Amino acid sequence: MRATTHHRIRGVCAAACALPLLVLAGAAGASAAPAGPTFVQQGSAGEILSLENAARAQAGCPALSENGQLAQAAQAHSTDMATKGYFGHQGSDGSDVRARIARTGFSPNSPSEENISSGYPTAQATFDGWMNSAPHKAAILKCSWTQTGIASAQPGNLWTQVFAA
Repeated sequence: MRATTHHRIRGVCAAACALPLLVLAGAAGASAAPAGPTFVQQGSAGEILSLENAARAQAGCPALSENGQLAQAAQAHSTDMATKGYFGHQGSDGSDVRARIARTGFSPNSPSEENISSGYPTAQATFDGWMNSAPHKAAILKCSWTQTGIASAQPGNLWTQVFAA
């Protein structure tokens, strides 16, 4: 890993600032450069989820299930970061992950967490980056999380994953 990895992956916020986001993917444009953000191919989110569920099984945790509302919140945050040219857990409107989740109508039964990253071009690279970061790995392997949403946007390979129970 390069020295800039810590700048690419942000730690999972603790307690009061914990944010839940996953990486949900959309369709990418095929030829000319797009005017706005584009999305990673649909299979990428499923690939990350498969990799994470395999790691969770090895750790004795139940599999995460994909939740459309959490994926919608993750996609909104990845798109916001790509469109506004920033990288962080706080949205350009000041929102945190719980506010973004609430906008979708999802009401978590517990706190939530969020993993974000930038610069990783594939699902495997994103998974590896998160697993090589103690706070991100801890979020992925937290057995109490049961649902997730994953999304990514371009430019910048901006990935977001939201976790909730």
